[in-house]
Amino acid sequence: MSVRFFTAFAVLGACLLACDAAAPQGTSAPDASPADPPQPDALDGSTDTARVDAEDPEPEGATLAFDFGSVTVDAFEEQAGWCAAWTLQNEQPLYVEELRMRNGGGFHHSNWFVVPEEFFDGPDGFFRCPQRDFTETKAVLLGTAIFAQSTQSLFERQRLGDGVVIKVPPRHRIIAAIHLLNLGGRRLNTSLQAGLTLLHPAAVRTVATPFRLYYNDLHLPPEASSRFQSTCDLKTPVENAVGDPFELKLFYVLPHYHAFGDGFDLSLAGGPRDGESLFQVSGFDADAHGASFDPPLSLKDAGATGLRFSCSYRNPTSRSISYGLAEGEMCMMLGFAELGVLLDAGVESGSAGVESGGSGDRQLFEGPCRVLPLPKKPTQGPPTEDERAAPLYLPPNEGLLLDPVETPTCRDANPEAAAVMAPTLANVSAQVFRPSCAFSSCHGGLTPAAGLALDLTGQALRDALVRHDVQAETILRLVSPGDALASWLYQVVSLCGPVDDRRRVASHMPKNAAVLLDDRLVALLRDWIDAGALAD
Repeated sequence: MSVRFFTAFAVLGACLLACDAAAPQGTSAPDASPADPPQPDALDGSTDTARVDAEDPEPEGATLAFDFGSVTVDAFEEQAGWCAAWTLQNEQPLYVEELRMRNGGGFHHSNWFVVPEEFFDGPDGFFRCPQRDFTETKAVLLGTAIFAQSTQSLFERQRLGDGVVIKVPPRHRIIAAIHLLNLGGRRLNTSLQAGLTLLHPAAVRTVATPFRLYYNDLHLPPEASSRFQSTCDLKTPVENAVGDPFELKLFYVLPHYHAFGDGFDLSLAGGPRDGESLFQVSGFDADAHGASFDPPLSLKDAGATGLRFSCSYRNPTSRSISYGLAEGEMCMMLGFAELGVLLDAGVESGSAGVESGGSGDRQLFEGPCRVLPLPKKPTQGPPTEDERAAPLYLPPNEGLLLDPVETPTCRDANPEAAAVMAPTLANVSAQVFRPSCAFSSCHGGLTPAAGLALDLTGQALRDALVRHDVQAETILRLVSPGDALASWLYQVVSLCGPVDDRRRVASHMPKNAAVLLDDRLVALLRDWIDAGALAD
């Protein structure tokens, strides 16, 4: 499962840091396109500043959208420390029911916050975070977390439920902390857009509160499968903090782990339904994984006293792997809930977690959960009666997009496109298979989809492609040397709706991307097959 994200919540709220993760919506994009990304259909328009009439029988909402501009990432380059700002210029609170994000690839992960506009001041768009002394910890202390991007997702939609909103107080700006990664062999010029769906205050049911679960005391045993689990008793610390009976209504969750991870589970803890799984993710890929609970799930109604969470891993290396970026691992979850306090709960490094058995060949480690309840900001209250009675407020429209941020439209590859490099298997592997099919995707790691491993090299990769048994109902071979049109691999990579022998539409590839690869990459694969599909 794809994930790279959490880390600044350590002092106050719920925030992510380095990567991503969990549910059935959204898409992920390959990072390796050598071309500039497709741009939004309308970037030069503006939204109407007219206000919604308060006398409308059903107060609804409006959409604001913004283009952050573009940034360039060199071939095979990783860049941390980027930020992107959108100053909302809102004189009144905004109630965000849905957030959409779209990018042109290469966005490995991003964490989004709203902060008072007097902090981290400067032009909107991309900037280097240290130039404005921005850190995620400061953002959480000053404002609130609003969104986390799943690893490498091209398009993502975060919706918490009907009438459930994230509140943006007056005079705030959005800042995204961004981790860029270009896995392709050519420079990538990529872009970022975001859209906010605003809800009329009269339709707001709940202002959601972020919280975080984490397991930092990770030590993945070498050449072994493992699971790290913690049970967080939330009832007592929350009741002590708020003075009311415990309640947590769950709206949304997004887990996060890295490439050694192969699963996440969130379950109820305590009460008659102890151990009941609420949400699971299997494997590691680049899908958008945020999951909504609509209607919300009430821990009080379930008789639960807390939450249990776990991350599973497979470590094929000969060394132990600990918590960290890059080659390290993580186990975290961002949540949004109806909750009387901010919550940061999890297992600290050095917490003396113990091995407590396991099942099969998977070792189980359990660590103690530290629960830190923190007071919510006064600015995060519900809409006032005056707000509910007034027309829908919209901020000024300067710099906004005409159209909302929608899922990119898939189009078939241009069969006349020319490749920009020699059609060798090494180039196909570096430009197509590794960045788009193996890394954070389906055809890599210990259990590749359909048994097709595309993270191989040389003759082994060629043999895997030519000898693979196609699972689709087609007479075509996966790769037919000398004939790309007779190769099922070329069909699924070049067509948005490839059809099998029974005229049924199959999934295009990459499966977790809304659009196909760049035409020049498809042409590279085509030319390699037509040239005989040779090993280098």
